[in-house]
Amino acid sequence: MKKLILSFLILSNFQLFAQTVLIENVVHTSAQKISFKHFDQVKKQLYFTSANSEGVLIYDFKTGKTILDTLNTRKVPKGYFPMNDIYTYVQHPSSIVVINSIAKDTTFIISPFDSVALPPLTFSNTTNKFYGIVKDNKLLEISMNESSVESIDTTLISAGDRSIKDLHIFKENTYYTIEEEGKEQLYLNLNEKGFKKLRYPLNYGESTYALRILNEDTLIVARSMRLGEHQLALMFASNISTNPDTLGLQRIFKGETTKIDSVLAEKIISENEFTQEMNRSIGKGRWSLLFERTTDALKAMTSLNKILAFEPNAFSYKKDSVYYILGPKHVDPADLSIDSIYYRKNGLITSYYDLAEDSTMLPSDIVIRIKCLDKQSGMMANFTADFYDYNTNTLIKGTHVDQGQVCYFSYFPDYTLGLTITSQGYLPHSMSFAPSLEYLSNKRVEKLILLRKPSEKENTFTLNNVYFAFDSAKLSEVAKRELALINNSLSKLNVFTIEGHTDNIGSEKYNNALSKRRAQSVKNHLKELGNSSTIITVGKGESFPIDSNETEFGRRKNRRCEFILE
Repeated sequence: MKKLILSFLILSNFQLFAQTVLIENVVHTSAQKISFKHFDQVKKQLYFTSANSEGVLIYDFKTGKTILDTLNTRKVPKGYFPMNDIYTYVQHPSSIVVINSIAKDTTFIISPFDSVALPPLTFSNTTNKFYGIVKDNKLLEISMNESSVESIDTTLISAGDRSIKDLHIFKENTYYTIEEEGKEQLYLNLNEKGFKKLRYPLNYGESTYALRILNEDTLIVARSMRLGEHQLALMFASNISTNPDTLGLQRIFKGETTKIDSVLAEKIISENEFTQEMNRSIGKGRWSLLFERTTDALKAMTSLNKILAFEPNAFSYKKDSVYYILGPKHVDPADLSIDSIYYRKNGLITSYYDLAEDSTMLPSDIVIRIKCLDKQSGMMANFTADFYDYNTNTLIKGTHVDQGQVCYFSYFPDYTLGLTITSQGYLPHSMSFAPSLEYLSNKRVEKLILLRKPSEKENTFTLNNVYFAFDSAKLSEVAKRELALINNSLSKLNVFTIEGHTDNIGSEKYNNALSKRRAQSVKNHLKELGNSSTIITVGKGESFPIDSNETEFGRRKNRRCEFILE
């Protein structure tokens, strides 16, 4: 296994990585160069070709399989763009045709007789136009419908003596493949500021010659590792589209995510959860809008979490014993009028607030951004998240997040909270957040969750909010809440096993019996909730710790129950 040097920032209840962790999965290999054709945002399918393929290949992110497109077999077109279930644009060396899959006919949009020199085109979902690079680094822009060409324009790209080979547009950014010293390298176009070369991992090995950003957190690259070996590699990490050139600080391959050699020796990295810190934006200036003023911390947390759904830059500010829930700061108070109209449309009444001498203060709360991806495909998944306080078992925020969306949570660092994530067809995922002074409130904690589907390899999970006090098998109210949240998923199973575990304090015989009682407590509560599955309980005692028994924190994690699906 390759050695990866990791820098850890160990927090109270989970590990926080000081660097971005990039998960990589090679999804296709070829002896010949791979060419991207199209990415279908709706179906989550990537269309591509290679010189030795029989036609257009489709990689399906939902199933993780590559298949041959039956609409265009035995041909390798220059461009291939399935726009919907009916129309597919096909580019040949000197023409473009539209295939109607319903009528089974074709229409020439550009014919060979039009004498138009066409480079390989790419389609931008942002502008709904086609783009290509022609001779002397000119950008070709074509607007088409199903029956005709609407416009053709060319623009010169200032790239010096370098030759541009390919381009890709994602939202406001354009990425170019540029030939440099005999190799094709990837660059980000900074418009009037020139180009920025994308760094490792996009340009490692012999050549990474094409890139497609699929969504905010997922990209795919085509590369040549060595002569006769080309690969399609899927990569995902939080906010991958914001700075794709800075993602290479850590690389974890598929199959290497369970345990990694590191300078800290034998640190276990959960392969289903990654964390990093990002700079937090709350605006600048002394002016803000006030949503609420309260001395009740739980009320303040609940209000702020509600507001974060449509204003991620909102924050809390504590002065004396009063919590102020505020919108982003502004230098000009006139800007508050625009904010006020926006908030009023969302049913919130605000008032002007002058931070005055406190304008340089930091937020009192910690913001967590949650993104969930399908572990197999790397594509974003929908999910339901419940965020609750341990001491009072109060629900701070419960929300359903649609596919392609993220959610934000906020809490005060002197409180203990739990977070349970459920998604249909996936194993549940849970986290707990203990009081800590190590968090920086001017940072945003980004958590990337890889949701797993039940399988022979992915059939075990632990609920991090179902834990037990020392020498106890009694369920806390928080544990009961989490079990209620996942019971619907468990009820669909015919049979599953609950394994109870303990720390190493006490005799082995006593701990075996205690672990059995803990598993039985979980089973009894699930039955009270109406679960009709066959539930087997097993006591594992102290034999399988997941953390060190030398500290109270480690022993607390070992006092747990694991679920094993049959």
